[in-house]
Amino acid sequence: MDWTVLGIAPTTDKDAITHAYRDRLTQANPEERPEAFKELRAAYEEALRLADEAEAPEAEKTPVERWIDRVEAVYDDLSLRISPAAWEELLADDVVRGLDTRPEAEEALLRFFMNSYYLPQAIWQLLGAHFDWEAR
Repeated sequence: MDWTVLGIAPTTDKDAITHAYRDRLTQANPEERPEAFKELRAAYEEALRLADEAEAPEAEKTPVERWIDRVEAVYDDLSLRISPAAWEELLADDVVRGLDTRPEAEEALLRFFMNSYYLPQAIWQLLGAHFDWEAR
């Protein structure tokens, strides 16, 4: 982002950004200087986008999302992916054992497996037994 186009220091104040844009707009008439206007408009829109990003707090991950991150880490490491002990450790987590989070964790796990399904049969059997997939 080139803040010099707007003639202000970097800021997240939308009013200051808009004021600077309007001030510079008189120098960048779109009919007389179309390239200068395009550059000014792009800088203005980028500055507003950055201000919006700064305002929006990063969403905190839920316990299930953090658990799925751990599942991904196990899956991405081949030595852990084929290790029943690594999967048993994941299945021992409170997220999977909790009555209120277990269905959500199971659904998130199944969604994960829609694209990441290369597991040894022993791991599939372990997961199936834990979630009682065969009976359901």
